[in-house]
Order: sequence, then structure tokens, then C-alpha cells
Amino acid sequence: MIADLLDRSPEFAELWAEHEVAVRRNDRKRIVHPTLGLLEVNCLSLLSEDGRQRLLWFTPAVGTDSAGKLDLLSVIATQQLTEHGG
Repeated sequence: MIADLLDRSPEFAELWAEHEVAVRRNDRKRIVHPTLGLLEVNCLSLLSEDGRQRLLWFTPAVGTDSAGKLDLLSVIATQQLTEHGG
């Protein structure tokens, strides 16, 4: 697709060559956990001065049940879950 756009659009080719990419510092992520289901978290992206390192800081999204699920995860992550028959 990129090759096609580069061939068809001089404007796209010029913009593509600049390699300017927006940095998303704040974002909301949706993670599907196999046991807990959907977790909605806010993600803050912190970059080092030279941009070579990134720290992602996740916090539960306000107004969701993710804080409780993350608390539960801290407990079940230390236990072995087994299935019980009938």
C-alpha cells in the first residue's frame, strides 16, 4: 500500500520522507486477560531524553471495574488455578 501511495502521490511521498510521527503520551488501552476478561487502563508513555528508552505506566481507568480486577490479579497470579470436575 505504501509503495502504491508513493507512486501515486507526490504529496504523500514528501510527507513520508520527513518521517515525522506523532508521539502519543497518553492513551487508553483495552487488554483482554484470559481469566479476568476486559481490563481498561490508562497508559502514560514517558521517554528518556535521547528517546532510546520508554517507560509505560498503566493505571486502571476511572469508572471501570479494572481496579478491582487488577487487585484480584495480584492474588490469583500467586496461586495455581485448577479446574474442578462436575
